[in-house]
Formats: sequence, structure tokens, C-alpha cells
Amino acid sequence: MNCEETVIPSAVKEQLWVRQCGRVFDSKCLISWCPNTITAFDCAFHLLTPCSRGGRFSMDNVRVVCTTCAANIGDRYSIAEYDDKFRVRTSHSTWEYVKGWAWSLMEWRSILMFFMSFV
Repeated sequence: MNCEETVIPSAVKEQLWVRQCGRVFDSKCLISWCPNTITAFDCAFHLLTPCSRGGRFSMDNVRVVCTTCAANIGDRYSIAEYDDKFRVRTSHSTWEYVKGWAWSLMEWRSILMFFMSFV
């Protein structure tokens, strides 16, 4: 199918759903960090490689995602780029974040005390 064609036939939608999600009524969005649940009736079919980068509508290039992610991806990103770009990085442990936050709070306190000494 050409990129100009935006209507995907319902039989193809069914095949895509069964191929990617199985014979279930609902599934998780393909984007790894997205918490949304999609259903066979409330989902979007998005291209792995967008039309702006030479992608075509084919069974191998279309993936099922939630409508929110599909709207945010648009034609700007591939699904992999979008998934990677907006994933929350968790390279530090929670304790390291707490220590960093406490340290910055102590720094702000000392800066505030310094300026208050002039008043």
C-alpha cells in the first residue's frame, strides 16, 4: 500500500492484531514504557519506519500501539526512536537519587544562609 492510503481494511487490521497480540481481547501498548492497555477496537496501527523515511504500509512494517503513543509519534520518529527517546533512564538506584536531592538541599541552605548573613 502507498503511504497516501490511510485506510487499512478491517481484515488486515484483524490479521495485524492476531499476529502481534495473539487471540486476546486486550494487550499492552508496544512502547515499552507506556502503561496503556489497548483493545482490538481501541488501538492505532503505526509504521515502524515512517513514510517520511521511505516506509511503506506492509504487514512487516506496521505495529499496534495505543492511540496516545501514535499521536505523539506522528511522522517524526520511528517506533524504536520514540521508545528510546522518551524512556526514563534508571541507571542510578533510588538511594543515589535521594542522596543527590539531600545534597542539593544542603547546598541551597548554605547559599541561603550566606545571603541572609548580609541582612
